[in-house]
Amino acid sequence: MKRLCLILSLLIAVGCSSITFDPPVPFKEGGSKMIIIPFRQGDHIHHFESPKGREIAERMAALINKNARKGTYKIVHISAISKEMMEELRNSRPDKIDWAKVGRAAEADLVFSGNITKFEVQKPGDVNLFAGTCKVNVFVIGSEDNSRLYDQSHMVRHPEGKFELPFDIDSDASKMRHQLILKTAYTCAKPFYPGVEKAEN
Repeated sequence: MKRLCLILSLLIAVGCSSITFDPPVPFKEGGSKMIIIPFRQGDHIHHFESPKGREIAERMAALINKNARKGTYKIVHISAISKEMMEELRNSRPDKIDWAKVGRAAEADLVFSGNITKFEVQKPGDVNLFAGTCKVNVFVIGSEDNSRLYDQSHMVRHPEGKFELPFDIDSDASKMRHQLILKTAYTCAKPFYPGVEKAEN
């Protein structure tokens, strides 16, 4: 019996260590420092002015910091962005922002950010029924040469698939907002670490 338990333990250990990881963005030997800038929201809400964009970025940073393999990506805290740099970002058109400059100012190798193009917790006309949808476009810029290393669009729905009344009839907009932010952060972060993790509550 002890022998069988030992064999099973070894098999489990081998299985766990064989999880593959195909990094979406190249990293330096020893790991690359990444800063996640709060997402802007559409064309009129700036990166540091969207509460949803800030919450998604904060949740992403926590997930990657917790789950990234050693020697891959290490998160630089948003406090590395000075007030002067924030002001410069506010005064720049989205398509004119020098992200490499932002990264170098924060002493980060990579800059991750994005744009929330849709965020709703309830479809127009629905009453007491909450179903969330969030669409984001995300990107990673290399601080060394301003190269665009990663572009991805995500359509996040909560819940997924079809549902029937009275789904979430006792929920409310704030609960759906919270769950949608968690799920969006998880969806954006999970390509940057191996394994299967679930969004935090």
